[in-house]
Amino acid sequence: MLIILPGWMHDAAAWQAASRLLDNLGIEHAVVDFPGFGAVAHDASIVNFDDLVAWTRGEIDRLTAGTDEPVTLLGHSCGGRIALALAVDNITYQQLILVGSPNLYRPTFKVRVIKALAKLMSPIKCFVPDVVRNKLRSDDYTQATETGMTELYQSVVADDQTALTDRVTTQMQLLWGEQDTAAPVRIAYELDQLLPHSKLTVLPNLGHNLHLENPGLLAAKIKLLLSYD
Repeated sequence: MLIILPGWMHDAAAWQAASRLLDNLGIEHAVVDFPGFGAVAHDASIVNFDDLVAWTRGEIDRLTAGTDEPVTLLGHSCGGRIALALAVDNITYQQLILVGSPNLYRPTFKVRVIKALAKLMSPIKCFVPDVVRNKLRSDDYTQATETGMTELYQSVVADDQTALTDRVTTQMQLLWGEQDTAAPVRIAYELDQLLPHSKLTVLPNLGHNLHLENPGLLAAKIKLLLSYD
């Protein structure tokens, strides 16, 4: 069984096109809806990354209850961080597929500058115009603030899993868009070097959201990867 863990603020609806194609290919799967990301209501008890991982573990247990069928996890972006955390937490999966997953916290120069500016302005933030503060915030941060998930967002984004990579014994497949700007392909190459059992496939002319940009190609790649099991 394939279980898909979407990226930040993506849900089953965002995966609808890819899900339909996976159905057509005969791939049994489920797409997890994280609390606050879509159809599932926000859960105030989930305040950091570890909480989100624990919630996901329970959801996977629910989805796989009553079956001995091996499970493959596909994690996109934030979902890939969760998938890797689960893989080293005494849980055995048949395979992990990470898609544009920023498991390694490697902020760009632009992000480092913005964080430094925000820190400098912190003592006088009440005097900083909203228009300036908004310019320093990403769309994801703004959305997290509006939905009451700022602390969770900050915990997820800052999580660096470099130290976990050598503990992964599960076969890993890395799928990356060559033009990914949210999780640059340089992260994929470094991740491929760090993981003991991984294979990287870089897809040209595609960015971060493969399930939206080319769901047909993504579904075909998933089918191919599952055939390796």
